[in-house]
Amino acid sequence: MYAQTLDVHILNIRNTKGQICAAIFADQAGFKKEKPCWKEVYSKKDLRNGELHIQIPFRAGEWGFSVLDDENNTCKMEYNFIGIPLKGFGFSGYTQKDCTGLY
Repeated sequence: MYAQTLDVHILNIRNTKGQICAAIFADQAGFKKEKPCWKEVYSKKDLRNGELHIQIPFRAGEWGFSVLDDENNTCKMEYNFIGIPLKGFGFSGYTQKDCTGLY
């Protein structure tokens, strides 16, 4: 049973190519290993002025959230030769005492 709804507004999406990939992680270890407990892909056809609004019913708890502007439909972050991300992204931190946030 879902106890809460995650209300997400994604802003400043560069273009309408590709898709938006969203994921929820139970802990920082899952984020580092790219093992979400929930993931979904959203079409960019629903963009309005470079923005996408999604609502995710989810069970209560403390979670990390990430979003990727996946212009080439791989659902994977890609980096240049010095390690700088080539795709747009965003993520949340955790509020648990033993987590310092996502990297």
